[in-house]
Amino acid sequence: MKKMNALMILAVLIFGLALPHPGYCRPLIEEEDDMDNAIEPDSSRKNEVQDWVKITKAPPQKYVQKLGESIEVECEIMGSPAPFVEWFEGRYPPDNEFESNLIMEGSPSAIVRAKKVLKIDYQIEYERTFTCRGRSGSKQVFSTTTVYPSPELKQRSAYTEMYQAQLNHQSRLSANKPKIIYSHPLHIDVVGSNIVLPCHVVGTPRPQIQWVNSDGYIREENPRYKVLPNGDLLISSIKWEDMGAYKCIAKNSHGKDSADAFIYPALKE
Repeated sequence: MKKMNALMILAVLIFGLALPHPGYCRPLIEEEDDMDNAIEPDSSRKNEVQDWVKITKAPPQKYVQKLGESIEVECEIMGSPAPFVEWFEGRYPPDNEFESNLIMEGSPSAIVRAKKVLKIDYQIEYERTFTCRGRSGSKQVFSTTTVYPSPELKQRSAYTEMYQAQLNHQSRLSANKPKIIYSHPLHIDVVGSNIVLPCHVVGTPRPQIQWVNSDGYIREENPRYKVLPNGDLLISSIKWEDMGAYKCIAKNSHGKDSADAFIYPALKE
């Protein structure tokens, strides 16, 4: 069995996942062919698995913010190669292209489920729309959520800038706690590949990051394991025995957060 086909079958059989389904989301501009999420044959790559991407957990279509509430909205994307995920304000992508220094695509053989969190730690005053975009290779998908201000803002005739400042201060209190905003809940790749499990976190003061697996806290005595300065976990030349659950833990003086990941090394043949 070909390497790429084996990986795809593995994802379908083990995790119950299929190629992109139009029910999950639709492109924002339906007339543009380059926004189409369908997988079409390419004679120049007939021996390879085509790029694919889908939304496995869409954000809510709308959200009403409570007074003083800090909002966290999740968007989960799965694809191959490893998807690039970002949030932006509005319904259409910004003019600039993806910021390559944030999330880099890994091995073309990887099948990855990625989660990106939109965090709003201020009180909004008017309706605002945010869009989650995911891209794997040449394919991309979009999903939007609209955040509405609390109805209480309109009901308060004595609403002032000072009151707004108080609400923003209340919202930012929760922003001090660690929050992991980007992670890979699932990472499948062939044995021998180098993989990176991201753990991007925000919080004040800067959170400390540790990784654990079934053997306990990951130390760097194992030369194949390395916690990078930004908190990501690099595993070099993955082996079958690396399969299993991993957890990123972020802590500071205000609290902690954690994110789970699962690694599945697949055989090359």
